[in-house]
Amino acid sequence: MARELVQRNELGRTAAVGVDVARFGDDQSVIRTRVGRDAKSFPPKRYRELDTMQLASRVAEHLDYLKGLGLRTVVFVDGGGVSAGNGGSTSPTQVRGDRGPVR
Repeated sequence: MARELVQRNELGRTAAVGVDVARFGDDQSVIRTRVGRDAKSFPPKRYRELDTMQLASRVAEHLDYLKGLGLRTVVFVDGGGVSAGNGGSTSPTQVRGDRGPVR
């Protein structure tokens, strides 16, 4: 897990979450988080052989965790080379942003 205590000056700050979507094979899907210039406090989460629905669920869980720490979130997804999500699809109601469903 990431750090247990969040410094008071981080409450309300924004966590930038990057998601690199990989398909099956040798590639890994990676969720990477940073707050400000700090990218070390949250180690990368690496996954193999997840379809897009499973990865979307992992991203949503991670966002819930960050929000529980008092952080706002913004997500950047690298979707190039995903083959349009073969093997799964993401419904707008399954992944939610700070202001409602991601569309």
